[in-house]
This record gives sequence, C-alpha cells and structure tokens, in this order.
Amino acid sequence: MKRFAVWLFLSVAAAPVAGAQFKSAALPELDEAAYRALVPVVKGIRVEPTTLTLRVGQTIELRTLNVIVVDSSGKDRGRLSGFDFGIPKGQAAVAVPRKITGSRPGTAVLTIHYPTLAWKGRSDPRPAATVNVEVKP
Repeated sequence: MKRFAVWLFLSVAAAPVAGAQFKSAALPELDEAAYRALVPVVKGIRVEPTTLTLRVGQTIELRTLNVIVVDSSGKDRGRLSGFDFGIPKGQAAVAVPRKITGSRPGTAVLTIHYPTLAWKGRSDPRPAATVNVEVKP
C-alpha cells in the first residue's frame, strides 16, 4: 500500500505585531512591492525561530515568525510581510489561515516558501525554510 503526503499550502499576510516575541526590530518589514522588487536577487529565506514547542490545543499566529529574505550576496534584506506555508496532513500540528495549532502530541514540520505571487520571472524553485514543531500533551 502506497502512502502519499498531502500538502495544503495557504498564504498569510503577516502584519507587524508590537512586542511579538520572535520579531527582530533591526530588519525592515517588507511589503508586497518590496519583495516583488527583490525577486531578481533573492538567494533564500530563513525563519526564526527554527523550532517551536506547543501544547495540544495551543495556537501561535504565524505573523510572530521572523521570515527573513537573504540576497545573493548573503545580506539580510528584510522580513517578509506575506509568505506561503504548509504542514503535511496527518502531522501533530495543523496550519490554518494565519496560525499553527498543536493537534496531538508529536512533531510536525512547517514549511515556509517565498510567496508564489511574487516569484515572477524566475523558473527556479521558490526559496523555502522549515520550522520544527514539537507538540506536547
């Protein structure tokens, strides 16, 4: 019997949150026009933190994640204000619009991608970063 992973990718527009625990004030928040303009020089993205620990039923808004655009010279260019994301079906957490929720004890992998709508003019895969999610009882 073959098993197939089913991915559900949604988009999130992340508004700045005053005092959010994962935000870095040193980098500017990029709007849609800025990340479209950066597409020719984007080398990758990274996300902070790289690990989240939740309890079953606990929810964290995705806007609290720090998704950083890195250019071809390795320079951090700013934080994405919107990105695509997903968690494979059947894992210990679920990603629903604008938040991640622990659904049962175990682990999950949240994958974040550079926004599809901005990735115009490039045929290579969109940059991605992952967050390991541990869900405790």
